[in-house]
Parts: sequence; C-alpha cells; structure tokens
Amino acid sequence: HLEIANVHGRSIVSTFVSRPLQPTDVEPIEGEVARAVLSFQKEFAQQSAEKVDKYAALLGEDVESEYSGPDFLIPPYFRFGSRRDPWYPVSLGLANAAIREKEGYRLAPVLHMTPGFPESEFDALANDYGERGFDGLVVFVNNLQEYLAPASTLAKYARLVARLRRLGKPLFGLFGGYFTLLLRKVG
Repeated sequence: HLEIANVHGRSIVSTFVSRPLQPTDVEPIEGEVARAVLSFQKEFAQQSAEKVDKYAALLGEDVESEYSGPDFLIPPYFRFGSRRDPWYPVSLGLANAAIREKEGYRLAPVLHMTPGFPESEFDALANDYGERGFDGLVVFVNNLQEYLAPASTLAKYARLVARLRRLGKPLFGLFGGYFTLLLRKVG
C-alpha cells in the first residue's frame, strides 16, 4: 500500500501513513497527484523493460529490445455513490487535471461508482465526463456481482452504458463478467 501511495506523491503518502484520506486532502493538490500518477504510468514500461533485460541476460535469453508505452493512461480515481458524494468532484478534478499531463497519450478516466448510483444523474455524469480531452471511459461498478444482481440493477447498468455510448468515446468495462461482455451490443 505504501508503494501505491508513493506513486501518488509525497503529500498523499504523508497523509496516508497517519489517517485515511479525505476529499479535502486531495482537492488542493489534484494537479500534483494527476502528474505523479501519469508520470508513473509513462515511465513504468521502460523501468520494467530494464528489469526484464537484466534477468533475460542472466538467463541467456533474448527479449524484445524496444518497449512502447501504455496504450492509454488512467488518471487517479476514487469510488463515488452519486454526484453529491464528496469523492465525485475529486475524481472528476483529477481526470481534468490529467488532460494537461497526458502529452501524446490517450486518456481514459475510470467511473468507479457504486451499484446504487442514481439513474437520475446519468445525464449529468455523461456531461461531466464528455470532455474532449478524454479518449475513452472505463466503467467500474464496484462489487457488482452480475450473476447475483437483480435484473433491475443489470438493466440500469445497460442504460448507463447506452447513455455513455452517446458520447462517442470507446467504453471499457472493468471487473465485469458475462453481462458486461453482453453490453458490447450497446456500446
């Protein structure tokens, strides 16, 4: 956990070791946190490649000599239950701050929401994340056990995907199951 916290920058680590993070800890340093996390993602492939080269040499094996960066970057994010959840504006702020740091990379923020996210807020959520600087969106419905969820919850999830699809951005489902695969038919 400390290594992951460290990726988010010194300010986060200093708070993280003493108490749980609060939205007010992150809001004033959104740019710093977004920069640190995206820098880590941009540099990780090269750092990993150096380690692979070292071990391949020890084993006498050949490996690819060129490594490309990630296909897209993911801004830091937090789980939220509605647009009124204090973590919602923090996640949106981090995503917007990441636009300034993405350079030539594609950027796909994660919408890490609870299954109870109000359907009445889907349009506003889509408007909030309709920013031109986002090249796709990752949908992560926290702890949604599709095989146990009632049909009404799954139908609501499908309506969310259909609404986000109207933004014209690629959508990715994170930690989904068979139902998430079926949602490819709606986008």
